[in-house]
Amino acid sequence: MTSLTEQRRATGQRAEAAATRDLQAEGFTVTNLNDLVGNCPFADLIARKDGTRMLIQVKGTETVDGKFGTPPARVRSLEAISTQLDCKAIYAFVHLVEGDLVIRYATASAVAELADEAEAAYPGINRYHVGIGQFDVAADRITEILE
Repeated sequence: MTSLTEQRRATGQRAEAAATRDLQAEGFTVTNLNDLVGNCPFADLIARKDGTRMLIQVKGTETVDGKFGTPPARVRSLEAISTQLDCKAIYAFVHLVEGDLVIRYATASAVAELADEAEAAYPGINRYHVGIGQFDVAADRITEILE
């Protein structure tokens, strides 16, 4: 029997691999930070193209409703690290459900705003802050959010 932790790890690895393939198909050079430093708590990938560098946190889910946990403090940590490294802070949301795959991208600042709103509207501990339906930028349009 597979534990919940093992299931989450497998989902995360599948999501990172899917985001990597997606970005590479658009001409980005992608490095998985886990391959370099083990588990990096605030970002999973570094992507580069035409002088633009992105630090990317990949979130994967297999839930039917496509919801993701994005605590505002963690999102802001990615923004702070990205600022120090002079690169863009991006989230890749990977919805893996019933053989379907949807990947959408957003800036960390946009995710932080949505996460703050979700926290304010939810009494108690909020496990899910954003949903796949809140984002519409695919890899072929990612430069639109980088400006």
